[in-house]
Amino acid sequence: VSAAELNCVVGTQGTDDCANATANERDFCNRRGSLEWEKRDGSVASNPLQGGATFTVSPNPDACVDADAIGADDVDPITVVDNGANDDTATDGVIEVGPACLANYTITETAAPAGYALDDDTTRACTVTATALSCVVGIQGTDDCAFVTPNPTTDEQDFCNRRGSLEWEKRDGSV
Repeated sequence: VSAAELNCVVGTQGTDDCANATANERDFCNRRGSLEWEKRDGSVASNPLQGGATFTVSPNPDACVDADAIGADDVDPITVVDNGANDDTATDGVIEVGPACLANYTITETAAPAGYALDDDTTRACTVTATALSCVVGIQGTDDCAFVTPNPTTDEQDFCNRRGSLEWEKRDGSV
């Protein structure tokens, strides 16, 4: 405040300034994060993205907002259906959930696509923090089904479904 400028205004009143580059030119902006993971067909060598799985996320990523107003979206855990309920992307095998409050989350695959078995480990841990708003399981756009590092954890891998196989032999029973 000065004699020439009696009103000190942060940002531009009535305008969303959250995207401005410098803090002195923008509103105070609270942020929330997101959760992202991939689902792959782990039964073929290329492990392509695969749609059709269902997951739960706990706690509800939106639970920190409107805590007094219980609605349909306030259940815990929430159900996430690939390309359906609570999935923010329409790409088979790519699941995004947001906005998500700062918290530790457990993502659990509850239903594999028809004809597939669930991943060997059906849960992944994911944490949204102020310094890492986007929590990503594995490496987006990369086949993590065969992810090999020293001491890998399943939290570093995509959800990979499996299918079984049939094997038999034909023998000459006359000898």
